[in-house]
Amino acid sequence: MLDWASREAERIGKRWLRVDVWKTNADLGRYYEAQGFEKVRTVDLPHRRSGALYQRRAGAEESSRRVPAKHMMPFPGHRPYGATDSMASCARRQRHTAPHQP
Repeated sequence: MLDWASREAERIGKRWLRVDVWKTNADLGRYYEAQGFEKVRTVDLPHRRSGALYQRRAGAEESSRRVPAKHMMPFPGHRPYGATDSMASCARRQRHTAPHQP
């Protein structure tokens, strides 16, 4: 999914693929780093749990690399908080900003 998002970002002329991760979810941050993302900064707003910002160049396909076992989900069915939240909000944003297709 990350590689697809990266290709789509490049296709529409974006330079970076960016994700916003919960500040308290270090495991998810390490997962994104294993996928080629670099941590840019942490924005610490008291009313938000998210704020750890990561990015990788649009068009890069790093997700096909083998993910080290320490970055895998700890047990079946577990999903770190925020794992799909950023992608879902991105999809909502894209639906609202994309030109209308007849």
